[in-house]
Amino acid sequence: EVLTARREMTTQLIKKIETATTAADRLRESQEKIDLVNRQLGSREDEKAKNLKKSGEDLKKKLKTLLYTINPDPDVQGIFRSPNILSSKLFEAMNYLQPAEGMPTTTEQNIIRQVDETLKKTIPPINDFFAKDWEAYKKAVSESEVKLFETYEPIKTMP
Repeated sequence: EVLTARREMTTQLIKKIETATTAADRLRESQEKIDLVNRQLGSREDEKAKNLKKSGEDLKKKLKTLLYTINPDPDVQGIFRSPNILSSKLFEAMNYLQPAEGMPTTTEQNIIRQVDETLKKTIPPINDFFAKDWEAYKKAVSESEVKLFETYEPIKTMP
C-alpha cells in the first residue's frame, strides 16, 4: 500500500515533468523556426519580408518570456532559484519525493498541489500563444513566399 501510494505520486510528478518538457521543447523549436524563416528571407527588403522579420522578432520576445516561466534565464550567473518558475517547483517536488519512505506526507501532497497550480498558470498562456500568435505567424510565412528549397541543376561531371 505504501509503495503503491508513493509510486502513484511519483508517476503523477513524472507526467507533470513531461508536460513541462513538451512545452519548453515547443517554445525552443518555435524560436529555431523563426530563425530559419529569417535566414531564408535573407536580404529581401520587400514589405512582406520586412513585416515578417519584425513579426518574427516580436514572437521571439514572447517565446522567451513564456520559456522563462518554465526555466530560468540561461544568462543569469550563479545559482538562481525562483519559486514562481515551473522547473523550480518540479525540482523541489522531486527532492521531496525521491528519498522519502512511508506514505506520502501532507508536505509532499502540498508540494504536488503547488506544482499543479504553477502548471495551471504556466501552460494556458503557452497554449494561447500557439493557438493565436503562432497560427497567425505560420499564415504570414505561407503568404510571404519564403523560399525554403533551392532548385538545383544536375551536377555535370568532367568529360
